[in-house]
Amino acid sequence: MPEVYAQVLVKMVDKGDAPHAAVHKLHENLAEHGRSALLPKIARAFERFMQQREKRTAVRLFVAHHNDARHAKNEAEHALGQAHVSLQVHTDTSLVGGWRVEAGEKLVDMSYKKQLLSIFNRATE
Repeated sequence: MPEVYAQVLVKMVDKGDAPHAAVHKLHENLAEHGRSALLPKIARAFERFMQQREKRTAVRLFVAHHNDARHAKNEAEHALGQAHVSLQVHTDTSLVGGWRVEAGEKLVDMSYKKQLLSIFNRATE
């Protein structure tokens, strides 16, 4: 039940309600029906829901070295076709060089690791 309330809260905010007003409406509704004790569970369900949504919509850039981040960010934005203000940059020590970006369900892999694995696979066939 808390999950349903959390999803309703998200929909209210997505439709344009101010977050504070949406929570206030929900709280009033819960108090009216004697379900105020559900509020902490709804808050936890809301947090889980938002974390899952962030995973689906987040744009993460993985680089081999932190120094490569600026150049890789420009190339990744060009490859995705749009600028991403909230691009999260992570250092991935398993990459030899280059970069890879994950944008929701999209993956652009321009890493040396991918190219080296491709060469190795072709050589060992």
